[in-house]
Amino acid sequence: MRWTSVIAAFVILSTFFLITEPRPVSAGPEGITATIEVPAENRIVLGNKTTTVSIEGYFAILERSGLDTVGTISANLEVIGGEWAKTLSRNRWNDVEKNNNYDFTLKVEVPPGVGAGQSESYNLVLTFRNQFDQEVGSASAGTLLVVETIIDIGDDDEENDDVLAPVEDGSVSLLIPIFVLGLVIGLVVVLIWARKNLELVRSADGRRRIYLREKDSGHIVGRKDDPPIELD
Repeated sequence: MRWTSVIAAFVILSTFFLITEPRPVSAGPEGITATIEVPAENRIVLGNKTTTVSIEGYFAILERSGLDTVGTISANLEVIGGEWAKTLSRNRWNDVEKNNNYDFTLKVEVPPGVGAGQSESYNLVLTFRNQFDQEVGSASAGTLLVVETIIDIGDDDEENDDVLAPVEDGSVSLLIPIFVLGLVIGLVVVLIWARKNLELVRSADGRRRIYLREKDSGHIVGRKDDPPIELD
């Protein structure tokens, strides 16, 4: 009877611990899904100088799920690969949201001496981190630069690069309208004065000439005749 009681107590205690033992809880899928959009291929035309090629692109968050993505999310963008020098207009965003487009520009410096048909590929890698600096998602995309044509634009002498185009002297062009305006104003003043102070008269001799005479003094403008000429 004693052993039966002990066995029964053991079974009851074992069942209790099995029922109350903590079980792991699953939070479901976690992380960020995003996309990067850039032209897959870029065909370029070069001269015999260093050429800067600008490639426009953007990225966007498509899905944001899981406890790790709660709060502020930052994005870091880097470009890898390719032999030609490359830079990004921006490589970090401190607070990114779902369904917003974030623009960037990839600039590639293509050096002189590159031949037609040559190409370089670049890979854009985007990483998302939460406010605890934990990586919570990533995305990547590639873009290819292909030299399609080379245009010969002549010798590219460094001496010619330092030659500045002559600058036109704006003061000369301004003097001309000022001079003309002064003449017009002077002519108007003279005409107003003449209208008030002079009158037209004719000589009574056979030549019938026309003279200007001052209204106040009766003096013939431009003549010193003595005696005065006979007028109509």
